[in-house]
Amino acid sequence: MLVLGRHDQDGRLRAVGRTVPLRPEVARQVAEHLAAVRSGHPWTGVTFAAAWGSREGSAQ
Repeated sequence: MLVLGRHDQDGRLRAVGRTVPLRPEVARQVAEHLAAVRSGHPWTGVTFAAAWGSREGSAQ
């Protein structure tokens, strides 16, 4: 599964969507286009609600 994000007007990275779980072959294809984060990820320590669209969790 991918969690998708974009920067808001204040420059904070916000979760805006997610995919369904990816099949292994699709996950490998996506992985070819990803790069390792250079320093600290902005979502480190953030928890996401189990139900997308829930107001629970600190990624809102």
